[in-house]
Amino acid sequence: MISKNEVMLLRLLLELLCCVVFILCRTHAFAVTTDLYLTLQLDKETVVLGEPVYLTATLKNQSTKSVAIFPSLFPEDSGLQIEVIGADAKPRSFMPYSLDLNDFTLNELPPGESISAAFSIFYGGRGWTFPNVGIYKISAVFSNPAQGTVMVKSDSVELTVEEDDGGGEFLLQGGTASQEAGKFLMWQSGDHLRAGIAHLKSLIEQYPKSILADYSRLALAHNLSRPFRDYGINKVRKANPSIARKYLEEIIFERLTPYLQVDYIVTESRSYAAQGNIERARIILLRADFLIEKQPAYRVLLQQSSVVGR
Repeated sequence: MISKNEVMLLRLLLELLCCVVFILCRTHAFAVTTDLYLTLQLDKETVVLGEPVYLTATLKNQSTKSVAIFPSLFPEDSGLQIEVIGADAKPRSFMPYSLDLNDFTLNELPPGESISAAFSIFYGGRGWTFPNVGIYKISAVFSNPAQGTVMVKSDSVELTVEEDDGGGEFLLQGGTASQEAGKFLMWQSGDHLRAGIAHLKSLIEQYPKSILADYSRLALAHNLSRPFRDYGINKVRKANPSIARKYLEEIIFERLTPYLQVDYIVTESRSYAAQGNIERARIILLRADFLIEKQPAYRVLLQQSSVVGR
């Protein structure tokens, strides 16, 4: 098992790697291929302060030959490095909170084919990524970690963060509770994050009509829709699908980001499956097909469903 100090060291090394990669890209010290094309797409281009932000990265082979690539675009796998520039014009690398030390082998990407991944970027190893209102520019670089030679840089996308009704300031300025709340929203799980859960429940009570309250309700519902092992007390908390659906019923579905709309459907489906109502769970899951057809990267969310036969 990796110790806390080893995890901190790995995060530091990854941060240094991200900085080096962007510097080398700007100075063209690495070969930049024209065979691959990297694009970024935000779930929402305008959000309120504290709102979860999801990004989809797509890598396409636009050449006439197959290209050997690192097969993951998730930031924690180290192939994709993300840069964020805020109002101060200072570039900062996005640090994923955790690292997956996968020993991937290179895969052949055929001509015209692409890979994609959707993931959150609102919270990471440095805490909240977008802590102030304003305009942020987000770009990414993709490389093969094992080779370090094939590199593609995306165009930047622009995120506007606006003021809200006070819920965002409440969420981001809660000290340790705020940081735990960020982790809970990111993972949508974690009974051990007690201060964070209490912070989100307080947000719901004080700002019940805020869009942030809906995101908090969804994270709480997602967590309760399945069991959770709390290693701090060495106990497994059983799923509570009834309470999970009560949270879901209070959410205005249409104002969730598309990624979390799929997660809402999967959570609702899972809650019925947990009670043995597999047929209804399958019917509910069909609602996700339209969203997944528009953005195939969301399909990974279906793997979190306990519904069989899909």
